[in-house]
Amino acid sequence: MKKVLIFLILVIILILLLISLFFTDKIDKRQVNIVNKTDDTIFCFNAIHHAFDNVYNMYKDYDFDRKFMVVGDSSSVFYDHPRDWNTAFNYSLDGKLRFFIISKDSVNKYGWEKVSKDTIFTKVYLLDIHDLDSLNWTIVYDGK
Repeated sequence: MKKVLIFLILVIILILLLISLFFTDKIDKRQVNIVNKTDDTIFCFNAIHHAFDNVYNMYKDYDFDRKFMVVGDSSSVFYDHPRDWNTAFNYSLDGKLRFFIISKDSVNKYGWEKVSKDTIFTKVYLLDIHDLDSLNWTIVYDGK
């Protein structure tokens, strides 16, 4: 009886391990690197659609300075990315993601709400997965 119970427990553990192996989402390890070639501080966000206001509403409670800021003449890994880039591109409107660059000067002058409402962007990159692959997952903002 004790051997049967141990065997059943081992079978259950094995089944749970197999389920976790085959049915859990794997986290995509690819990360976008944002390179800021200007002296200005910028913020960078991404979205699967055109409307930045949804992005703002999603992120407005975050610490923008810590998570989304790229100071002048530096680079930063874009930490806020989907679990799976391919899925994000598939769910986007046209197979492309939008990367919004917003200058800190605009945020200081207008505030996040007005920047969002009036779509005051410094630059918007519209990229598909092949574009990111060809860029080696690095977006270079040069101020132009």
